[in-house]
Amino acid sequence: MQRPASIAIVIPVYNGVKHLEACLRSALLQNGVDFEVWIGDDGSTDGSQQIIERFRGSRVHIVATKSNRGLFANLNQLIRATKSPFVHILCQDDILERDCLALELRRFSRFPRVGLIFSKSSSIDDGGQELGRGALHDIPNTLRPELALQHFFYHGCIPSNLSTVALRRTAFLGTGGFDERYKVSGDFDLWTRLCRTWDMGVIHAHQVRVRSHARQLSAADSSGPQFVSENRLIRQEIVPNLPLSVQSAADEFERRRYGVLDVHYALRSLLKGRYGNVRRVIDTMGLKSFLAGAVTWLVTANNRLSRPAAQFVLPSDYRVGP
Repeated sequence: MQRPASIAIVIPVYNGVKHLEACLRSALLQNGVDFEVWIGDDGSTDGSQQIIERFRGSRVHIVATKSNRGLFANLNQLIRATKSPFVHILCQDDILERDCLALELRRFSRFPRVGLIFSKSSSIDDGGQELGRGALHDIPNTLRPELALQHFFYHGCIPSNLSTVALRRTAFLGTGGFDERYKVSGDFDLWTRLCRTWDMGVIHAHQVRVRSHARQLSAADSSGPQFVSENRLIRQEIVPNLPLSVQSAADEFERRRYGVLDVHYALRSLLKGRYGNVRRVIDTMGLKSFLAGAVTWLVTANNRLSRPAAQFVLPSDYRVGP
């Protein structure tokens, strides 16, 4: 029986023909690492299958389904199919730098309590031109659960994109994988569940190029209300797992910051005539909370005049930097 590779790159695909070949080529150019690639075609109808088949080989495995089941179902199937102890997720539009897997394996080997690692990324446009780069050395190299969850609550999905994340497979399986009921925030949900018991590592180097374009899931008009709804649920699950001394402050932050952000999104949708999105946000927040958020939005000028501060309980050995 063939020994599994040290790390697997899993690539969920659905109608990704425009940038798929560049993505796959970057996956196969990793330096000095024993790796394999698992590609999941989730019922593509645009010719993606033909591109994928050209890459089939001894280290490239293909899983194809006839109907589209969704991103997180695709990822669950791929990660469970590979037997490699570590997994890097790469989305079909993005580019992996050549040393990314080597850096991740080194970090996983050195820190056995790290279940999730994310690398800093650069942003590129549809044509591959760089738009910007993520900040370096803004958070510690390793965050224990109590600190990681505080960052997730106050700053949202801090890995920012699936393509920046590598997982210890035992941590993924032990957490139950992606919750397929989520349509847009399944990654945020999984990271917060995993980081209740596992440390999170950060590689302060730009190891992924994340492509920004109008066709991506997060840019879809229907995704906005979905993000509001799903992220509120996720934050509600985070709060009981925060240190007791910050839970009240977190509740206040939810009302005075996230309430304002959600109201602001609804007001922008109203100006664009997207009345269905407004109704969905009100349904998610509840009319009373929406009106309270609207009042706070007004008196704080959309939090420009005042906003609540994030209140952290920091470990005694907290350190930012390399």
